[in-house]
Amino acid sequence: MRPLERTACWRKRADDIEPYAEGAARALRVCADELDADARSGPVELLGLTEAAKQSGYHRDSLGRMIRRGALSNAGTKARPKVAASELPR
Repeated sequence: MRPLERTACWRKRADDIEPYAEGAARALRVCADELDADARSGPVELLGLTEAAKQSGYHRDSLGRMIRRGALSNAGTKARPKVAASELPR
C-alpha cells in the first residue's frame, strides 16, 4: 500500500472508531497528516555510511553504532546500512 493510500485508510479507521475512542481517532488523524506531509515532501536522499560520514563529519563506524543503538534509522539492510541525508547529525 502506498503512503497516500495508507493515510486514507487511517482516516477511515479514525472515522469508524471516533464514537468509541475520540483520542485514538485524533491520534490516527495526526499520524495520517504527518505521513501525508512526508510523502509529499519529495524523495529522500539515502546515503551509504562512507558518503554519510563525508557529509556529516562523523566517522562511518560512529554512524554505524548510531544505527545499531537506534539513534539513526537504517533505510538499508543490516549488511549495507543507509541513512537519510536529512537525518544526519551535524
